[in-house]
Amino acid sequence: GEAVLARADSLSYRVGKLWRRRRLELSAALAVILALIGGSGAALSQARVAKHERDKVEEVNAFLSNILAAADPGNQGRDVTVRAALAQASKNVQAARLAPDVEAQIRHTLGQTLYGLGEYDSARVHIGRAYTLRRSYYGAYDQRTTMSLSYVAALAESQGNYAQAESIAREIVGLQRKMPRGQRNTTELATAIDNLARTIEYQGRLDDALALKLESIALRRGLSLIHISEPTRLRRISYAVF
Repeated sequence: GEAVLARADSLSYRVGKLWRRRRLELSAALAVILALIGGSGAALSQARVAKHERDKVEEVNAFLSNILAAADPGNQGRDVTVRAALAQASKNVQAARLAPDVEAQIRHTLGQTLYGLGEYDSARVHIGRAYTLRRSYYGAYDQRTTMSLSYVAALAESQGNYAQAESIAREIVGLQRKMPRGQRNTTELATAIDNLARTIEYQGRLDDALALKLESIALRRGLSLIHISEPTRLRRISYAVF
């Protein structure tokens, strides 16, 4: 298996001879080298992702700190309100040139806060924009995207548009059922099913809502299914739940 001296020499010839003589050792060495290269690449990629997330958190925190500063009576007088600070923040985020994921996080937080204050029209603007940005940036099958979409449903529900809220809630349940590995979360699925059940309950379809509630309970308990066969028992539980 050694190289023949009585012939023209070349690198490819010697490498070929070496490969045939030491195939096992070279294969093992090559596997180690590729693993090291792959591991280094993955580590660098993860480091870049971690740095981006840190930078995003810092940018979001800085923006939200400015909102809190604006609400400080020492800065703007005693008549300043949280609503006024949020209104100014809305103008600021509109004018700022933010990365899509940063803007989405800020708008979601603003929308969430305005929703809690009952400012549904203003909340809808921010939540809608956050959902659009997140769907474009992360894709539909991402927990951050479905979180914003859940507030779209909540806003419809808060204004009595239960059929619309049900439609969106069903979409969220469908997305949660098909979440890819790494995004799959049983608790989020159970919560989405609970939210869907509530929109159905408000429309008076108690048996349908109950079936979803029981599925949510089964998920939370780590069970695959809960069977209830007696109609009278079903009615009793329905009254107990609702």
